[in-house]
This record gives sequence, C-alpha cells and structure tokens, in this order.
Amino acid sequence: MKKRLMVAVILILALLVAITPALAASPGKIFTVLGTITALDNGSITVAVVDANKLASSYIGDELTVNVTGSTQYYQYVADGTNLTITLEDIEVGNTVNVRGRLVSDIFTAQVVTIDVICP
Repeated sequence: MKKRLMVAVILILALLVAITPALAASPGKIFTVLGTITALDNGSITVAVVDANKLASSYIGDELTVNVTGSTQYYQYVADGTNLTITLEDIEVGNTVNVRGRLVSDIFTAQVVTIDVICP
C-alpha cells in the first residue's frame, strides 16, 4: 500500500512539473479535482468529486462538470508510474480521474485529464 501511495505522489509531482509552464501562461486560477467520471460528451467531463484543492473544494461529495477543449491533454496512469498519452475517446464513465485546469468567470476548463489514478 505504501508503495502505491508513493508511486501516486511521484506521479502527481511529475504531472505538476510537466504542466506548470502551460498553466502559468493561462488566465484564471488553477483548480484540481479527483474523483470518478459520471458523464462525458464532446465538450465536457462530469466528475463525482472525492477530493479537490481549495478552489474546487465546495464540490467534494458532489458532481462538477468541467469543459474540455482542443488543447486539453489526456493521459492514462500506469501502475509503473508512467503516463500514456490518450484521447478523449479513450475515456469512459467510471474511470477514476484527476483533472487540472483553470477557473475563469465561474467556468471550469480542463487543461490536463489523467485517468485510472489511485482514488481515496
């Protein structure tokens, strides 16, 4: 269990390092949510939120719909700590997910979506 937790922490830190430059260049405040996907369409992902940063913490225990765009990046977490690049079409209802993005004018927009993450 400790090994899986350590791998998850390393994965999250690696993602932060990889996406920080892209996030810094965008307007708005950074949000992060962790949960399970409950609905999908071409323009959004709905997440049953189990954990979130302060900006999205009011959605813990509720659902949050996050917009996705042509510039949203998609990854699948692999148990060895690596990430595979995927597309929106590879994502399914029921996947565990970590979504990072920007909140601008009360609109949550994903910049990075990672599925199959370890969820509490």
